[in-house]
Amino acid sequence: MTSSKPLWLWRPWSDEGNWQAQARKTATALGNETFLTWLDGAGAESAKLSFRDVWTRSALVAKWLLGNVGLAPGDRSVLVYAPGPEFFVAFVARLRAGVLAEPNYPPDPAKLRLGLEKLDLVTTSCGAKVGLTGSTVHKLRLATSAWNALVGLGYDGTTLTASAMTQAPRCSIRRR
Repeated sequence: MTSSKPLWLWRPWSDEGNWQAQARKTATALGNETFLTWLDGAGAESAKLSFRDVWTRSALVAKWLLGNVGLAPGDRSVLVYAPGPEFFVAFVARLRAGVLAEPNYPPDPAKLRLGLEKLDLVTTSCGAKVGLTGSTVHKLRLATSAWNALVGLGYDGTTLTASAMTQAPRCSIRRR
């Protein structure tokens, strides 16, 4: 399907003065147009997000990070996601909140202790106050006591919708 929206809305520069104003303009103009289609290992479509989906969901997470979690612009976080669409929502959310991010691949369950030690070193060295994880990593976190010393936000970007704006993601914050 070809988009009926003008292509100039999706460009590498902006007349808006900042990226958020341009992103808002693009999300409003392109709305339900596809922003991202995620394919599984077999090449079948497993998830699809529209521009509106990403903008709305990222607003929920950004608001939650700044309000409920108490982060401030300039604070640091780690993003611990398996590849997938929920990473994009979290990445945009932390941009909107002004929170710096250190993306990390999740620990390998077969080498969990080593992976958690590495993640702890990254978290400590970058001074992260909170970690955001996707649904897959959140399940791993719940299954092991070793993960409890680390931070985590369980947010399933594929099921959180605009109508769930009052639902806060699950979180535990490491206190230093």
